[in-house]
Amino acid sequence: MRSQEKLRHVLKALSSRIQKRYKLVGKVVVVAAVVMLGVSALLASDLFSSISSNIRIYNNVIRNVLTEYVDEIESEELITMSIEGMLDNLDPYTVFIRKKDQTAVTMHLRR
Repeated sequence: MRSQEKLRHVLKALSSRIQKRYKLVGKVVVVAAVVMLGVSALLASDLFSSISSNIRIYNNVIRNVLTEYVDEIESEELITMSIEGMLDNLDPYTVFIRKKDQTAVTMHLRR
């Protein structure tokens, strides 16, 4: 009987230690997750800020070309050309498929 009480006491003490450790580990995990989310939010914020700034520059270039370029050019054509030029500089496999060509390309790929 006495050994059972002793065993219960040891198990209770062990259980208490394990719970404390898991609480500590849980708190550390939560703090780490909050820090990581905060850092991710800051990086995303910087990324979106950079993208926003660059889109403003791009928009200004498009506007200036459309209004000041010596020859008249359609805005859709200018934007399509700029997208194609951007993708041409990535690699030879990344291409922009114009809406009018999507059906033909899809049919060709399904063969």
